[in-house]
Amino acid sequence: MAGNARVFHALDLDRTLLNTALLAQELENIVAERIPGFEKELHDQMAAYIQRGESFFIFEYFISKHGREAMQACVTELQRRFSTDDLLMPGAKERLAFATSRPEWGVGIITYGSSITQKIKLHLCGLDSYPLLITNSPIKSASIASWQQPTGEFVLPEEFGGVTVDTVVLDDDKLEAFRGLPSNTWGNWLTTDPAAPGKLTQDLAGRVEIVANLTAVIASLEQKLA
Repeated sequence: MAGNARVFHALDLDRTLLNTALLAQELENIVAERIPGFEKELHDQMAAYIQRGESFFIFEYFISKHGREAMQACVTELQRRFSTDDLLMPGAKERLAFATSRPEWGVGIITYGSSITQKIKLHLCGLDSYPLLITNSPIKSASIASWQQPTGEFVLPEEFGGVTVDTVVLDDDKLEAFRGLPSNTWGNWLTTDPAAPGKLTQDLAGRVEIVANLTAVIASLEQKLA
């Protein structure tokens, strides 16, 4: 790839940049102190959604059961106990820095979920200054494909500045995010599942890298984007 290629790094939030499991656990701990018994309900609901392969909109669920004020009080306590860096995945800051390490590169966060829940999560981990696109589907590649022009280039949505780029890189922890990944796109599937190689479809093999963590993502892209 040409060294001056215009590359946009589209990074997932949950379990990619944000340590979602830690956030949920610590929120449950605070809820147990303030609303005893509700923490088990939150835990069970989240587990059920994960088992179905669905996303659980934890803060919207909280509001529906106990109101916005009670939810905000728990979020404030979470902020008091933990710094923004505490809630980031290892290598997240380095991955974001790498994504803007060349003048012709850019970065944004692409996440599936509810606006309320995702924006609170962004704020908790200190990433609310980054461009954000909340999709209506976990299949992120469908959004990326909609940006692609007949030339193969991509015109980014207004949320990401509306500029034209040559290549898009997508980091995500879910395989379905890459389904139908268009040309001129690289994928990084963040997983430690030993069966992962057998789950990659033929059209994604060679274009979606299976990586254990964000440090490995950077090492892989240093070669691909050289």
